[in-house]
Amino acid sequence: VIQRNDGCYQTGYNWEICLLKITSGLLDYQIYLEFVTNNVQDNKKDKARVIQSTTKTLSQIFKQEVKDPDKIVMPSPTSKAILIEKLESQKQWPRTKTIEL
Repeated sequence: VIQRNDGCYQTGYNWEICLLKITSGLLDYQIYLEFVTNNVQDNKKDKARVIQSTTKTLSQIFKQEVKDPDKIVMPSPTSKAILIEKLESQKQWPRTKTIEL
């Protein structure tokens, strides 16, 4: 979520800080895209893979633009595993509710 102090709004705009925030956000988003790609219906997997690949490419481009790449907040393997586990545990409920409808 972009907030006022992230440097992306017109007032207080800061290219470097904004780019860092967006790049870090895209890296987090890739975890969700991986989950979606692995769990979407077969007829939608290609579209999900394209979105996943495009997002990865965009984050790589942004990483090259950042002056100090060490400031990019990378998701840790532990936080990634916890998020995937959380997403896995929640996916049964929507499926069950859809079947009941």
